[in-house]
Amino acid sequence: MVVTVLTGIASLVVKGRMLITSVSVLAFGTLTLALHEDTFIKVEATIVSGLLSTILGGGLLFGRSFMVVTLDRILNLSPQGWRVLTFRWVIFFAGMTILNEVIWRTQTTDAWVAFRTFGVTMLPLLFGFALMPLTKSYDAAAVAFRPIIFCPSPPAPARVGVRDRCRGRASRIRDD
Repeated sequence: MVVTVLTGIASLVVKGRMLITSVSVLAFGTLTLALHEDTFIKVEATIVSGLLSTILGGGLLFGRSFMVVTLDRILNLSPQGWRVLTFRWVIFFAGMTILNEVIWRTQTTDAWVAFRTFGVTMLPLLFGFALMPLTKSYDAAAVAFRPIIFCPSPPAPARVGVRDRCRGRASRIRDD
């Protein structure tokens, strides 16, 4: 508990992040220890994942991506890229909410602890790695500095209905 408090304070001072997790672990951990009931700590993971999914999804509904605030120094994405990335994390956290509920209600406490220790740690990491191609395809710097490819003009005279090889559109008759 002391480590959680110190970690929460350090994260607020250094980064200003992890407030939701630190407060929830402190509150539900205290309830678990005080009342000798492990249900509180099991529900904490569900509440945190559900809250993150709701906050990120609510931001998308109002046209904002709250992931920009957290990851703008790490990732340089286009606005469309931020929306797609945020939506995928909304789906991920909703899935984690459901998965935690299913596991703690149907499995033993030891199985839940193993899931909480390894699954909740590794699944976001693996999901983040799986999203790397997405971040590459929506990289704002790569889109802004993409080289312009000039297409040669079609052979003269081009006929109507002949496809322009560069743009895939029907070209008009041109007199060169």
